[in-house]
Amino acid sequence: MRINIQHYLLLVLTAITTTTILSPDARAADNADVLQFMNRDKFHGTLLAADPGAYGLRWKHESVKNPIDFTLTAISQIKFAKKQTIDLGKQDSTIQLTNDDILTGKIISLNNEQLILDTWYAGKINVKRTMIKEINPRSGSDGIIYEGPSSMTEWQIQKYNENGQQKPGWIFKNNSLYANYSSAIGKDIDTLPDLVSIKFKAAWRGYPSLYFAFFTDNLKQYYSSNCYLLQINNSSIYLQRYTKTNGSRNLGNINYQKFRTHPPRSSIFNMLVNKKKRTFALLIDGTLVKQWTDSNDFAGLGSGILFQPQQKRSLKLSDIKISVWDGEIPDSTKALEELAQDLLRFTNNDKVSGTLSEISDENVKFKTTYADLSVPLHKVTQILMSTKNAARARPNPNDIRANFTTKGVITLQITKVAGGKITGNSENFGIISMPIDAFSSLDFNIHEEKVDDDDEFDL
Repeated sequence: MRINIQHYLLLVLTAITTTTILSPDARAADNADVLQFMNRDKFHGTLLAADPGAYGLRWKHESVKNPIDFTLTAISQIKFAKKQTIDLGKQDSTIQLTNDDILTGKIISLNNEQLILDTWYAGKINVKRTMIKEINPRSGSDGIIYEGPSSMTEWQIQKYNENGQQKPGWIFKNNSLYANYSSAIGKDIDTLPDLVSIKFKAAWRGYPSLYFAFFTDNLKQYYSSNCYLLQINNSSIYLQRYTKTNGSRNLGNINYQKFRTHPPRSSIFNMLVNKKKRTFALLIDGTLVKQWTDSNDFAGLGSGILFQPQQKRSLKLSDIKISVWDGEIPDSTKALEELAQDLLRFTNNDKVSGTLSEISDENVKFKTTYADLSVPLHKVTQILMSTKNAARARPNPNDIRANFTTKGVITLQITKVAGGKITGNSENFGIISMPIDAFSSLDFNIHEEKVDDDDEFDL
């Protein structure tokens, strides 16, 4: 039976008279999948199958006897029930494609035509070289200090009182942290190097309003710690130094008009810190917006980071990445298409430009103007591919974006979901088949404008 959303609503409402529908808490306990429509309606149930050329998407709801078919144009997202942890094996490299897909796996080889990546979700896949934007060998070790969030247990959160009950100020879902109240959340990083990049994505409703403390020795509250504090309030951005003995001192501010005149719903913040020189640089969405220098001794005496929203249920954090920084501030004015040569960066932060010849037997061959290099793969932390001959996968009808349960995202033109597997096609790597259990969610109609999800922060 193939029906539209209104018919489906009628079926469910009719079923209420004869069947008891589970409460939200009960549904959560049952670990049901969640189907979200383009108009933001949501229903729990189970994804059975999909076939764009036949019935569309087939869904089972507990209160409807027969499966229901929907046209894919009505679907916005499917969030899958939480799954058991999968043994990934050795997945130590990250490949970013020109369409911003992120694949993880073990690099087998690379030549002029393709890269062979051994993955836990699809075995060996052949990725076209022209579709590769960046290669990060050993992304799980060299240079990367922390990537997350991956669970709530790694964070220290503050609770708040509501009607006499102590409730957590933050929750974790879909690899993101959501503020439930205007309370702090912090994490101690084992070691913050003297040159460090701290990057995170923040999303908000209304306008940005948050505190971000780093090099802090107090994970509960920034104002009684030794740290540096970035304060963002609408278009005003401040950097302050905090010490327990002398309190706070403002190091300078900037009026970032983009947050006022063309306010986005989210941005990527990147704080670059040189501890020895006591300098700080802030990039927002890849653009340098402000630099500071502290003329006093370095205030941060800890190795923690802390976030705190200024308003209740107004902040979502994701894609937090802390890594060793090479000390160079990226030139955001230089267009990506100007990268005429490949760029090889070593684990000691040295870098050379030239041509990546091949990768084989855990070894990288790289040609420069002065020499041909042969480097062990474990000595390389980043390879930026020249954009001279780069190509980008073209958007297609029935494109979906599949978000892995671990790190990574993949875009493909879906052909079928059946037998617990999803099959599709992409110009990046051809036909591919993967287990549904590899993903936390599937995004549909990704090239269509969608209704803003104002309930994103409703917990």
